[in-house]
Amino acid sequence: MLESPSNKLNFLISLVYANDMMKTKVKEVADRADFWIDSGAFTAWKKGTEISVEEWEASLETLPIRPERYFTLDVIGNPERTLQNYKQIRSMGYDPIPIFTRGDDPKMLDYYFDQTELVGVGGVARGQPSDRRYIKWLMPYIDERPVHLLGFAAREFIGYYKPYSVDTSTWASGFMFGSLRIYLGKGRWVTINREKYKKRPTKEVLDAISWYDEDPHKLRNRIEWVNTSRGKHMIERLSCKSWVRYVLEVREKLGTKVCLVTVDHTDIDRLMAAAEYLENRKCSNPVC
Repeated sequence: MLESPSNKLNFLISLVYANDMMKTKVKEVADRADFWIDSGAFTAWKKGTEISVEEWEASLETLPIRPERYFTLDVIGNPERTLQNYKQIRSMGYDPIPIFTRGDDPKMLDYYFDQTELVGVGGVARGQPSDRRYIKWLMPYIDERPVHLLGFAAREFIGYYKPYSVDTSTWASGFMFGSLRIYLGKGRWVTINREKYKKRPTKEVLDAISWYDEDPHKLRNRIEWVNTSRGKHMIERLSCKSWVRYVLEVREKLGTKVCLVTVDHTDIDRLMAAAEYLENRKCSNPVC
């Protein structure tokens, strides 16, 4: 039986990035966050390599905690080998989330749901229009069964289909390239960059920055647009606060867990700091 959403943040970590510093951080905040584990197959595929089942198992066993969930080892674009890996991993005593690979027969969904209660859908993380068309085509086969959309977290799709869970790395992409997405609440975002902000920010933008207890005038300083990976500058803090507020709202209003993809232990630090800020704000101002 799948558990109801909790107030904890959900992080998705690839085994590829589970170095010693990441493991230390995971153990440190394990009582305040839930960790989902990805095999790292997509990262390896982009590098032209593959991960073996033996390597997958060895990496999983070095984790300092029992993860909330962990995904099987898929093979990008190869449903048959993905199924083989899943069966082998199950025979080894593990119970991973299976991944329905794009291009597979939709009837395989029935097989996977017979094995477990939650199924991942892969091959939709490229951000292409074809990914959206594919999700629209596939979801009627899934019906109301719980799924995790890997790398696909479009707000309108979450609102319509209400999947059990999704994951996204978009939270970090903005400030890495000098732009900033600020969450306004109720599904609304505003995107700005430094040049646009220097000219004349709208009242809506200024009010949004103030809502997060940041000084709008300070954002005119060039240094505040620099990503330090430590949360020292405003572009990082605003992005993290916005995304944490967003995922908490989605979970509360729609019931979908949004897992934030983290590739470094400092990602967890920044997002946990944002969660602490929002919790303190909620406690001090219940009407916000």
